[in-house]
Amino acid sequence: MKRRALVLMFVCLLSLLSASVGITTVRMEDYDGAVVRVVVGLSAEGDYQINANPNRLDFKLENFISNSKARIATKDSNLVSTIEQNGDLLLVTVQHPYRYEKLELTYPRSVVIDIFKSNPSKAERLSIADFYAETGKLNSADKTYNDLHIDYRQDTKILYKWAELLYKKGSCRASEKLFLIPTGAPYFEQAKRLMSVIHGEDEPLAPPPVIEEGQQDTLSASPIAPTTPDQAPKPPVQPVAKPATAKKTGRIMSLIPMLLVLGILVAVACVIFIFALRMKPAVKHEPSPFTESNISLDNKTMCRMVSKLLSDGWSMREISKELKISQKEVEQLVQMCHSGGYDDQD
Repeated sequence: MKRRALVLMFVCLLSLLSASVGITTVRMEDYDGAVVRVVVGLSAEGDYQINANPNRLDFKLENFISNSKARIATKDSNLVSTIEQNGDLLLVTVQHPYRYEKLELTYPRSVVIDIFKSNPSKAERLSIADFYAETGKLNSADKTYNDLHIDYRQDTKILYKWAELLYKKGSCRASEKLFLIPTGAPYFEQAKRLMSVIHGEDEPLAPPPVIEEGQQDTLSASPIAPTTPDQAPKPPVQPVAKPATAKKTGRIMSLIPMLLVLGILVAVACVIFIFALRMKPAVKHEPSPFTESNISLDNKTMCRMVSKLLSDGWSMREISKELKISQKEVEQLVQMCHSGGYDDQD
């Protein structure tokens, strides 16, 4: 029983260790007061909840390690004022109406929360579009630039940044957006250089097409195909990412104390388990219920029964049939009755 209890404790301890999760780090980045990215680092996989309140966003972690304390690194921001930890809760105070998007990363295990200003200005909308483009959410950036162009059709900065994004995506629509920038307008020279990159050094910047009244430039607009094979858009050259050796080393160092604690607990559990296996209960031998006194009592009873039947005039054969024993055993019982004084006294 003790061994089973110890084994059960060992299994429960391992289950608790595997299910517990803590917050290791919290990092924050601000993008011109329009977007704030909060990266919550976790020690292991675990369930969590995000609750959006009017002036605060709460991140609650399930199966939380009670002694887990995160290292929080914040920056000045007009959107998020403070980030604090209260046990299993991470409290993010927001100063303006907001919306949020979340993203989960497997390695290192973390949850990314992007907080956006709900009613951004034109400049803040441009910052949001740039944020999407910088973080690799190219489709969201494409849609944001499209919405900006609908609201501000004469803004050449929006057109140029939109064309840069489309070129980064490898879309032929980049040339279409550059054609909309008129000669002498702001960003015309930048558009000319980008057009040269797309179509070759000798390709001049064509005049912008005439846009009829009511015509809208949407994401589903048909791209303008190049007239020659040399004019086909070239895919952008992706920069080679440098290995973040310092960041990886810092993350590994932050996990060392937790790994030491887990190692000690596992070692203690193993010792308890081995000790339980060596504990074997002693086997107790119970005495046999057939004792000499019982056998003697049976013989006395049989002798008295035989003596009684003999006195009633029964023969040896009749007695053996009645008691279901052999005739020889009846004779032995008769001898025992005479020698041991077991005659019936009734």
